[in-house]
Amino acid sequence: MHKLYSNSLHVLVCILMSSCLIH
Repeated sequence: MHKLYSNSLHVLVCILMSSCLIH
């Protein structure tokens, strides 16, 4: 469960960073 949460958080950060790079 902890691992899954960490993974989701990592994916969210990647998406946010990608969004910033695109914009």
